[in-house]
Amino acid sequence: MLMPRLIPVLLLMNGQLVRSEKFTTHQIIGDPLHEVARFNEWKVDELIYLDISRTAGLAQGRRDAGNRAYADAMEVLEAVASHCFMPLTWGGHVTSLDQVRDIFKRGADKVAINTAAYETPELITQVSKRFGAQAMVVSIDARQTENGYEVMTQGGRTGTGRDPVSWAKEAEDRGAGEILLQSLDRDGRGTGYDTTLIEQVSQAVTIPVIACSGSGCTNTTPRASKPARTRSPPPISGTSRSWRTGAASALCNAPGSMCGCKRLYPSQSVIHRFIR
Repeated sequence: MLMPRLIPVLLLMNGQLVRSEKFTTHQIIGDPLHEVARFNEWKVDELIYLDISRTAGLAQGRRDAGNRAYADAMEVLEAVASHCFMPLTWGGHVTSLDQVRDIFKRGADKVAINTAAYETPELITQVSKRFGAQAMVVSIDARQTENGYEVMTQGGRTGTGRDPVSWAKEAEDRGAGEILLQSLDRDGRGTGYDTTLIEQVSQAVTIPVIACSGSGCTNTTPRASKPARTRSPPPISGTSRSWRTGAASALCNAPGSMCGCKRLYPSQSVIHRFIR
């Protein structure tokens, strides 16, 4: 039996932790460093930080709340990595091999690349050959259309006309070690995962698929309906917690989740339920 793997995913916007809804609404929910201690205590398996900032510069935060001021996104990464006791993935605005090298020097174990991977797919191969496929995560944002699904880039603002299944296959062929799959339509809604999208992509590749978007509590965790083709159990996550089931992974949008359970943060008992 495949054991669930807990992978919190946290979103950063201008240095502050946010929750996202449909890639358009973003609510500030805290400081990126504070959550590391929480997840260290809860003994999660991995941690993913995605920088989704759309403008330059970092917000300074409220000093009276104990929030730290950061000079840039890389300083945020260094601070997080210095307190993180589990594998750490960093993504957002990654466009070159030199930038990937810098991210690893500052403490990340994996890098997630989205738009640049699609626009310059050779970057996937370069990263995979230089640092290993296990360090290369290709992030895919998809939205539902009348004819199926479409890959979106630039933070969900630009359509490509391409099916996520074919793009996931190419990403694997080029050296990706994992796929981070996000649904624009389900993001932050807490209404459940798009299991059709998850199943289509996870059955098309042999690498783990981290399915993101739609979960807000344990009741919305996806159930795999078919055996996975993956060689190892694929991860499931959300912007604050994740689970791994049979064929795919799922990403939930908490802290700040608007799910039926109305929790602001996942409780330790809920997390331990998935770890077991």
